[in-house]
Amino acid sequence: VSFDFGYASRFDGETKACGLFIHDRDTGAMHVIPTPQKGGKHLAYLCTEFCRFITWLGHSTISLKCDQEPATLSVLEAVRKTCRALGIKTHVETVAPGSHASNGGAEVTVKVLRQNANVLIQQLEQGCGISDVIGCHHPLYQWSLLHSAWVHSRFVVRQGLTPYEICSGRSYNGRLALFGESVLGFLKVSTKGAPQWTKGIWLGKTSSNDVHIIAVPGHQRLFVTRSVRRFP
Repeated sequence: VSFDFGYASRFDGETKACGLFIHDRDTGAMHVIPTPQKGGKHLAYLCTEFCRFITWLGHSTISLKCDQEPATLSVLEAVRKTCRALGIKTHVETVAPGSHASNGGAEVTVKVLRQNANVLIQQLEQGCGISDVIGCHHPLYQWSLLHSAWVHSRFVVRQGLTPYEICSGRSYNGRLALFGESVLGFLKVSTKGAPQWTKGIWLGKTSSNDVHIIAVPGHQRLFVTRSVRRFP
């Protein structure tokens, strides 16, 4: 499992957004963890999401590969300790500083997910009749990175199988909406008589239990739901 910090931007002169890009050589699965900065106060968040991805892969023994940058070494040590607590055996392999080819899996992941995220955002802008509005620091762009990794792991075929099929032993047959599409999501409400179907923006699905992620206007937070209705 190789990983490295990467950057993404959409416009010239724009401050680039940072993310931790992860690649599993055995299954071909890719993942990205958008982050405001490398490590620091966000180290625990990076470690938690990284280990969540490793658990989803289902490996009992892994080799963690990264460069010798202090930020990546901090992530490496935190993930190694957490994997040990989870009963996952870990081996460590570092590459020489500046040797990007030695960590090729992570480098390819950065290029693939960044390109796919740009396609998702461009499709969204065209659907809304706008152009070059959503920058790399917009929340929708961060979610497009996550969704591009989710799509890659379930639909990109390598040697006759997708990463999802290798990990789970079955093909993926869940239902999807377009990224950024307006949908109706079924949300549990505590007040009787309140509407149970709420309009929101479809951002993707979770990897662990395959539920829909919806951003609801006015609530300033996200909802997850198993039931979604698409508009005509």
